[in-house]
Amino acid sequence: MDIIKINNLTYSYKNKTIFNNLNLNIKEKTFITLAGSCGCGKTTLVKILTGLIDGNFNIEIDKLKLSKENIKEIRKELGVVFENPDNSFIAETVEDEITFSLENIGMNKEEIKKRVSKISNELKINHLLEFSPYSLSGGEKQIVALAAALVSEPKILVLDESLSMLDGVKKEEIFKYLKKLNREQKITIINITQDLEESIYGKELLLINNNNIVLYEKISNAFNNEKIFKECNLELPFMALLSTKLKYYGLVDDIILDMDKMVNILWK
Repeated sequence: MDIIKINNLTYSYKNKTIFNNLNLNIKEKTFITLAGSCGCGKTTLVKILTGLIDGNFNIEIDKLKLSKENIKEIRKELGVVFENPDNSFIAETVEDEITFSLENIGMNKEEIKKRVSKISNELKINHLLEFSPYSLSGGEKQIVALAAALVSEPKILVLDESLSMLDGVKKEEIFKYLKKLNREQKITIINITQDLEESIYGKELLLINNNNIVLYEKISNAFNNEKIFKECNLELPFMALLSTKLKYYGLVDDIILDMDKMVNILWK
């Protein structure tokens, strides 16, 4: 079932066409990476879906038409994390930042405490709860913003370049956690990025270029046409690039994105 349906989306800004009759359906419970070069409209799409850009759009989110009348209900099901967390922080401490959305919907204190403890343990930020979010490093701020989005247990999580400040090790840890959430809790995840290394944790890859969708594939099939990525000014993930070279020499038959699987095949 599709949890987001976008029909004939047309939008321009300052006489520049961002989208021209864009059609896109995103399946419930998927983990999709939406990629494209800078300026292709990725962040604009997030702002439209979250109601930050008004318009008469033919968009449906979780069976509700995107409209002023429905946006409050839609936002209850959306967790959104933007690239710069400083723009979203409103509380004096990390703990208050995470609890804000729960207090806003009138959740009881016992349940709030339970949820904050759970998410801060899972994201390993318990030691930061009493700190001001503004005093943290860029990567820590992004994890706190992620915690604040996840604590309300949304049906859909949208990440807009929101883990870009994390180092490689921490980013891998967070994406493995998100992959687990997607698998076990069936949360739909939309990760918007220019870094295709992040795409290997997802199920599907969507590329936008020149106002159009140029690729929408399962991740296992997405990297077979290197030319498309060059046209989008995007670099293939390391494992996809390695697989492409090994295929040329007949050492593997397919694109392999898992390092352990690659090692097992090569050492047979």
